[in-house]
Amino acid sequence: MEMALCENAQYTVNNKRSLCVDFIVNVSDDYDYISKPECRTNVGASGWSAYGTPCPSNFYVNSWQRLNISGNLAQLKLNKGKVRVSILDTLQMQTLADRQIPSEFDWDRANKALMKQEKITFFTPPSGSRSPSEYLTAQIHKILSDPPCVDSTEEPIKIIIVVSSESKMQLSKDVPLKKVLPINKDTVRFFYFCLTNGYRKDDVYKIIKPAKPQKFMNVSLWPNFDKALAKLISDLEQY
Repeated sequence: MEMALCENAQYTVNNKRSLCVDFIVNVSDDYDYISKPECRTNVGASGWSAYGTPCPSNFYVNSWQRLNISGNLAQLKLNKGKVRVSILDTLQMQTLADRQIPSEFDWDRANKALMKQEKITFFTPPSGSRSPSEYLTAQIHKILSDPPCVDSTEEPIKIIIVVSSESKMQLSKDVPLKKVLPINKDTVRFFYFCLTNGYRKDDVYKIIKPAKPQKFMNVSLWPNFDKALAKLISDLEQY
């Protein structure tokens, strides 16, 4: 069931305490899938290879879904606080948008940029470079270390919302996947909106698992998205 980007939608959140909400959107695909030769060279617009092998790593289709869902989620209208969005290509270790205000972000332009790609992304980090997992962890640390997003007599709650499909990264054995994130559980909370439904390994979730995120699966379907959004708003209104 396809979603539509609703730039003018607003979801009211009646929070009493100031919230700093950061969406971290991973638009890159699963390493195991994009590293298959048949997926890289014979994939069609449907995301299926010429050999009949399912290759759900068509860059445009999957990345558009993640951007679309994030664009809808980012329309939260907080009673007190600020919402920002960062868009990352984790496998290629590229930051496409860094802590942008959703109302000032050109979602249509970003969508058109993804449409022009229409290809499988495949990237092998140079020897000795940091890994995708280290890149993602560094981006999360950067957001966590930001000063408060608003002036308040009471310390704002930081809300980190990761949007991604399940993704297995190319990791070296010495990369600590379950690196403990330096968080104060009283002032930081994580959520994970996953487009897929638990059919493959997910290193994105393993990285943020120490933060005990609230996890929502298969949110690419409207009914699941609606339920997850309602739960997110309900939880934010507890502050």
